[in-house]
Order: sequence, then C-alpha cells, then structure tokens
Amino acid sequence: MLLYEASVKPHQLPKDWNPSSIDFINRLLKRKASERLGTNGVEEIMRHPWLHDIDWNKMQAKKYPSPFMPNLSHRNYDTVSES
Repeated sequence: MLLYEASVKPHQLPKDWNPSSIDFINRLLKRKASERLGTNGVEEIMRHPWLHDIDWNKMQAKKYPSPFMPNLSHRNYDTVSES
C-alpha cells in the first residue's frame, strides 16, 4: 500500500492568499514528524515568512482584537436535532 503525503496546491487556495501560506500549510502537513514545521521548537513556526508581521509579544499579551466577535444577544448557531 502506498501512502501519499497531503499537500496544498496553489490552485486550491484563494487568489489573494500569500504564496508563503502554501509553504506554511504544506510544512505543517508533512507525514514525517521530523520534517514537520515546528519540530525544532515553536520559534521555527514563529519565524516562518507567512507570520512575519505578527508581534509575538502582543500576541502573548492577548492584545490583538478577535477577528470575530459573536453577538451575545442572539443564538450564533443553527438548531439541529440530536436524534
């Protein structure tokens, strides 16, 4: 049985995505853990070009605004049957 490695192709992503996002995703999807992004520590992920504009001190201090704030005055989910 052949095992294939998952990967994202450029045509599978929205046109406005940064090309380094493809590298970031594919390096996280590596089958062999020793080849995966972050194997050598979280700093390896933090240094990736796709994340170059993140202020990690600000992130750790939880100073970034959330990209989504739910409206707490109404339901934020669909009602579904559990049966």
